[in-house]
Amino acid sequence: MSINTGGTVEIDGVTIQKGTATGGGGNISIFNNAAAKITIKSGTITEGKAAAGGNIQINKAGLTVNMTGGTISNGTSTGHGGGVYLAAGAFNMTGGTISSNSAANRGGAVYIAGGSVTVD
Repeated sequence: MSINTGGTVEIDGVTIQKGTATGGGGNISIFNNAAAKITIKSGTITEGKAAAGGNIQINKAGLTVNMTGGTISNGTSTGHGGGVYLAAGAFNMTGGTISSNSAANRGGAVYIAGGSVTVD
């Protein structure tokens, strides 16, 4: 799934799995529009494979991804960030689980190259 326009996206009660990308974001790549807001409420994002951000790549200042529930698991990166790769923007986690992700270099669960991460 590629999210590159503004607006609001809510992931709730679905499974997104087994996506692959040669660049970033095997399952979900979020970029380009600073007005976008993404909320992961429930469901599973799993088994993504990419060079950066096996499951999710966030790459634009002004983007906000809020994780209030759900699971990000079993992502694999040949570079950094098996679960989540944050290049810019914000990733706020107040619930849910990030588990069993792996990266060849750094950040098996989450790799922060830029932006901000909040975990409550």
